[in-house]
Amino acid sequence: MNLEVSKENFLGIKNPDWWTQECPAVLQLCYGFMTGFAKIGKYFKNDYGAVLVLFKKDYGVHYLDKKKSIELAESVFANFVENQRSFTKIIRQWRPLRRKLLSIQHKIERTNLEKIDNKALFKLFDRLLNAYIEEYTPAMVVEAFEPYTPDVFYPKLSGYSKEIKQQLKTLEQATFKSFITTHQIELLKLALILRKFEPLDLSNTKVYKLLSKFQRKYFWLSNNYRDGIVLMPEHFLNLIKQELDKKDDVQIRTELEKISVGLINLKHKKIKARESLVASGVPRDILAFYELLEQIGPWHDERKRLMLLSSHYTTVLLKEIGRRFDYSLPEMNYFQPQEIKALLLGGVRMDVAVLVERREICVWIGTKDSEYLFSGKEAEEIMQVVESGRNLKFHEVITGLVQGKVRIVLDAQNNEFKDGEILVTTMTRPEFVPLMKRSLAVITDEGGLTCHASIISRELGIPCVVGTRTATRALKDGDFVEVRAHRGEVRVLN
Repeated sequence: MNLEVSKENFLGIKNPDWWTQECPAVLQLCYGFMTGFAKIGKYFKNDYGAVLVLFKKDYGVHYLDKKKSIELAESVFANFVENQRSFTKIIRQWRPLRRKLLSIQHKIERTNLEKIDNKALFKLFDRLLNAYIEEYTPAMVVEAFEPYTPDVFYPKLSGYSKEIKQQLKTLEQATFKSFITTHQIELLKLALILRKFEPLDLSNTKVYKLLSKFQRKYFWLSNNYRDGIVLMPEHFLNLIKQELDKKDDVQIRTELEKISVGLINLKHKKIKARESLVASGVPRDILAFYELLEQIGPWHDERKRLMLLSSHYTTVLLKEIGRRFDYSLPEMNYFQPQEIKALLLGGVRMDVAVLVERREICVWIGTKDSEYLFSGKEAEEIMQVVESGRNLKFHEVITGLVQGKVRIVLDAQNNEFKDGEILVTTMTRPEFVPLMKRSLAVITDEGGLTCHASIISRELGIPCVVGTRTATRALKDGDFVEVRAHRGEVRVLN
């Protein structure tokens, strides 16, 4: 396909004000969310318009039309204010799609892939991909609130008193247990059990059985849009040993109680805050936004968990396909689905040079009706059009003022982060949690109220500023900065 590129127009789409998200990523592990964004109009009156994702050396930057994203969020929120069941209905429609995705994942887990033929292997790949897309599509509406919250909703609060704003901040806090928190709770409980065993290693049959059961439940925690990493029992044993070295049983039980009681107390605190806000005359549509957050939070968390699982099972299938046709996993990561079909069912091979070029740089563009993939010079020309500059905007998540040294981390698996540094990254994901626990504060380029960094920072009680757009470029390792999360500000002091 020929593509006419100009500064004003490409693919028939007016070049908009983009907002972005970025992280380590490869083409194959992003098909679910990319297509989900493009097809969201199936469930909502508005959509995201064109979706564009740049892949460059296993790193991805996701571009969405900010105006259309905000219009989608406004439409969803307006419907919610009018009838809360409208949003609940979408979640009910999503739940069978979630079950369908988990079912095919379990099917892959039970299948000896080496013993099935190419046709059966393609059927598994196709079912997984389509179930992933179907599950992701309605759930992608959550992302529309990332630009809507700081750009549209928060300005509505500017006239309120400091006391009312503080009560509204209370309503923002999540009262559900994220999968990260659930993992930590179960890890601590297992630590209490395993302290009694000698020797505390995998040669002990009872220890091995308990850890293997735990590993089967959480082996996917370090996955992302680039890697399908399988965490082994040794990994979780090391985490447990770290807990046991630092804490006695009383301290562990105190931490468990603090988590449980903390959530209960927060629920009561939110009830009182809401009653006070109603008495103060805060409008119904303002309060409804925080009610919508109560539904968005758990949905977003479960969608993220399913993504991490899907990365694993997609990687498992790609490795088996690559083994049969002598392609490496990095090469398989840049096949398109139709090319995998042609390979498995017709033996049509892809030129490795094409796959290598895509890995160097390629751009995927999706709309509700079609999708396109460009690589090499065409991809570079498109990105020259797209990279027209983005506004810097800070957005506070959790209040607090701290000073410390910056450490920029783009890859949670490969970094030089030290305890007590300020973590600066594009956006956090589950594999960043160990770093966040060691951080003085967190600063991200992307994100908003419902993003991963926001949720986990609130759980950890550390200052966090998200949505800066340029922090990873404006700051450098070793910068001594002051983070004023209550103002959404980051100041370089050195």
